[in-house]
This record gives sequence, structure tokens and C-alpha cells, in this order.
Amino acid sequence: MSWKKSLMEIMAYFQLGTLFPNFFPILLDKQQRIGKICIFGGSFNPPHRGHVEATKILSRFFDEVIVVPCGYRIDKVYPDSKIRQPLLEKAFAAAGVTVDCRRITQKNLDPLELAKYYIQEKKNKDVWVAMGTDVMIKHQNDPQWPEYMAYNWIVLEREGYKLEKPLPPKSKILHLAYGRKIASSRIKKMLAEIAEILPENCTIQDLLQFQ
Repeated sequence: MSWKKSLMEIMAYFQLGTLFPNFFPILLDKQQRIGKICIFGGSFNPPHRGHVEATKILSRFFDEVIVVPCGYRIDKVYPDSKIRQPLLEKAFAAAGVTVDCRRITQKNLDPLELAKYYIQEKKNKDVWVAMGTDVMIKHQNDPQWPEYMAYNWIVLEREGYKLEKPLPPKSKILHLAYGRKIASSRIKKMLAEIAEILPENCTIQDLLQFQ
């Protein structure tokens, strides 16, 4: 099987043609990819395989993918940064992307602030910010929504969320065909359910020894 045929099968599986119609030129002519930076922000609380697969796919289109775990948010509880940072770096290591943990002990940045921050830091206007459908829907009601029109966005489709309003003109939707419904909240719920039935003084880590 030729590599081009294999590539086409991969594209069909992940529906990549909907992200960039001219996928082959972007992939084969690296000059067209220069300066393309994708910022993938999120709580990753905890990170899961869906997050990692998303970064692998994004890496096909961008010269650099930077995972940016969010800073403190009043609506979420995070483990200590000394635990959180090593876990995040370990989770994304196989994807070959950069994990920028500078924000985890600071004020959280919303997607618009992330775009502005990295455009200034990278001195490059061709910065794209990736977010889930749920996050995009939330920010479509922001007072700052008109500002979103000037920036580049990748929207990662999430099951159960439907975009009702038009996206900014510089937006692309990425369909992820991961196959299993997965979310950080589901992982935490499963862990809590397991913890409830463990004997006293036993931990989930102890349970893993029985695999």
C-alpha cells in the first residue's frame, strides 16, 4: 500500500478534509506551514486520551502545537501544581508537542486572551487557538465576542454540543473520530465511584496492582 493511499485512509477516518480542503499541499509543501502555531488550551483535569489524540491530529497541520493548561478557575478544583505539571507533561509526551505550564499557578486566560498573549510572545499573527465546541458556545455570549472575529480558531467537536450561532470568519471545525465518549468529568466520576467501594485504608493505586 502506498503512503499516499494510507494517508487518504487516515484522512477519511478522521474526516480531516473538513479542516483543511487543501490538505496535501499543506502537508507536502512545508513552506506553506511555516509560522502556523496552534495553542490548545484547557483544564485537562485530568488529561485523557482524547486530548492527546487531538494534539496528534493538530500536529499534522501546524509547525508547532502548544498545550496550555489553564490557570486557577473558581469553578474547578485542581491538584497541587507539583502533581499537576508532571502528569500533564507525561500525558502529552508521546504526542511530541510542547506543554506550557507557566499559567497553572497564575490567573486563567480565556481563549481571546490566549490568542493575544501568544501572538505577542511569538511575534507572529498566524497563531490559532483550539477549543472544544462547549467552550466556543460559552464565549459566543461574551461581551468581547466581536473581538473574536479578528483571530484564528480551531473548534474541536464535542458530542452533545451543537453550534447554533455562526463562527468567526477565520474558524475551522475539526471532527474527531475517537470512537468513545470521553471527558475529564467522566474519569473523575468513575474514580469517585471506585473509591466509594474500596476497603478503608485502600487506594485506587493499590487496586492497580491486581491488573
